[in-house]
Amino acid sequence: MKPLAKSILAASTALGLAGAAQAQDAEIWTYWASGAEADALTALMGVTAEQYPDTPLATRVITGNTAEMRRALQTAFLGGQPPAVYQSGMAQELKSFVDAGRIAPIDAYVEGVEGAAELPDGVRRVVSVDGQLYGVPLNMHVVSNVFYNRAIFDELGLEAPANAEEFQAVAAAIEEAGYQAMGNAGGPGWTMYTTYSFLYGGLGEDGYYALGSGEMAFTDPAVKAALTEWSETYAEHFMDDWTGYTWSDTGGVFANGDVAMYQVGDWLSAYLADAGWDYGDQYGFFPAPGMDGSVVMQMDVMAMTSGIEEAAAEAGADFLRASLSPEGQAAFNNVKVSVAPNPLAATDGYSAYGKAAAEEIGSAAAVIPNLKNLLPVRLGDEFGTLIAAYAEAPDADDLDGILETLEDMRQEMLETGEFVRW
Repeated sequence: MKPLAKSILAASTALGLAGAAQAQDAEIWTYWASGAEADALTALMGVTAEQYPDTPLATRVITGNTAEMRRALQTAFLGGQPPAVYQSGMAQELKSFVDAGRIAPIDAYVEGVEGAAELPDGVRRVVSVDGQLYGVPLNMHVVSNVFYNRAIFDELGLEAPANAEEFQAVAAAIEEAGYQAMGNAGGPGWTMYTTYSFLYGGLGEDGYYALGSGEMAFTDPAVKAALTEWSETYAEHFMDDWTGYTWSDTGGVFANGDVAMYQVGDWLSAYLADAGWDYGDQYGFFPAPGMDGSVVMQMDVMAMTSGIEEAAAEAGADFLRASLSPEGQAAFNNVKVSVAPNPLAATDGYSAYGKAAAEEIGSAAAVIPNLKNLLPVRLGDEFGTLIAAYAEAPDADDLDGILETLEDMRQEMLETGEFVRW
């Protein structure tokens, strides 16, 4: 059992689970506090109110992200007052609370929802544990596309590259013309994002999941080969001083025409729309090297707590049904500028980019989850930190040391049972 799961379970046991069954107002806890995210949740709540007017819920904002949500939930479980539903990440974020017995399986609640049976396999795998569904996937963001400046590509007579070799040639031509080739942002997460396509291309789908499940060694030659290709293709072409930029700062550099390409989640499309850029005119996108017709995505999830009083559970179940319905998914994703996991959700409200991304996902050979969410949290954080530091000054000897460090952690976590076979 993971450390987080142990602490939640111990706390719940110490106070007695009966406290969680006290009468309480049904609430949804979220960390979407502003902007399109908050507006998207409001749109979804509107659909829920239309479909289930007799089971209203209130919304409480937990400021921050998944880390703050975990802390708030632990406190709520201690006090016997958890929400009916809360916003979660996928995979490991769900698994800890499943291990602790603090969230409920939801198969029975959403079984009859139109489109529920057609969720992509890669989506269902990371909202399920031991064959049971524990979360409703709200949206999908593609994180394996490279955005490119069409004016720069047209000026230099460049075509979108189809593989790592072509990418390296394109990057060299861009730099020779006086532009910076590839955007990136500081912090452990953003650089790690850019490795996923190379790991997928080098390891294949089974190998990618095996790495995320702890079944493949980080010192496996295929892992080193994939990250070496990433280093030569991407890291050596990152823009100057990228470690001091946030993702949106780099979005500004891209929108100013100072950098020609940028791989980040497709929330960049909303940023570019605000900057007056239109998909197909000022910018386009192409799959990152190694994807071979597949996509890497990440998503937000809604989960329902267990042990709550009956009225709250009923309200939570109705909200989950509405959230997975084609109507709820369309309302949410039209505003969030993301793609609905439910393939029956209408796409006519999507932006031009959103429609292109939905088509890409719909025709993908495989829909693959973000690797960081598959790994135990501590290992994923360490991978991101080490690979970001490495990208500042790539060196083959340093890569060997990174992989050995990660392999030591993998061995330790295998012994403590922290991996999940997704």
